[in-house]
Amino acid sequence: MDSAANNRSQANLAVRPLLEAGMDLILAGIPVLPCHWPVEAGQTADGWRRLGCSCGRADCPTPARHLVGGMRTSDATTDAVLVAQWWTGGLHDANVVTVAGLVFGVVELRYSAPSADIRAWLAAFQVAPGPVLDAGIGRTQFLTAVGPADPSFAPIGSTGAVHRLGHRAIVLLPPSRLTDRHQVTWLQGPHGVSLPDSEQLFAALARLPEPHDLAAWAQGRADVA
Repeated sequence: MDSAANNRSQANLAVRPLLEAGMDLILAGIPVLPCHWPVEAGQTADGWRRLGCSCGRADCPTPARHLVGGMRTSDATTDAVLVAQWWTGGLHDANVVTVAGLVFGVVELRYSAPSADIRAWLAAFQVAPGPVLDAGIGRTQFLTAVGPADPSFAPIGSTGAVHRLGHRAIVLLPPSRLTDRHQVTWLQGPHGVSLPDSEQLFAALARLPEPHDLAAWAQGRADVA
């Protein structure tokens, strides 16, 4: 195989996970858009390779988290032809995103605790989580039924917080990558699960205790069981 053909083959392999993810999402009725992505941006003083945003701005305020070119949130689509054109054209490295408020809401939890303990806490409030994203270190995003348009925020203890994203907020979906080298993944996928009520989920998460108190509470429930 000549070098040009080999390069095309490698490009096709690189684009496949992103394109397949986009296609899988639109088949589930989730509109998607291409978003900027991490790129090599030189080295740190101690020799580590640094990642920056593909937009090229060294001071990008939302690296690998904003739409490409002149796209707007209203351009989100479930059109398979358009999605294929995006990820097989010049945007083959683009992250895959959707927009809060179109088909679901998003409640983001910033809280350090085992997911099993959080699920047990929600179950105690009779809340069954739907799709759940590992959205980065210390950030878990719960997809919900579409709720209020305005964002909402509540602190949890001394370090945690729960945040309901406002409509039109950008939401990264797997297998999008971040500049800290984290990859967004599903903790619970979008297929075969129901979307919980946004306000009920938010209220239950806002009542979480400090992580060490949650651990004690979960252990007590396990001992009784």
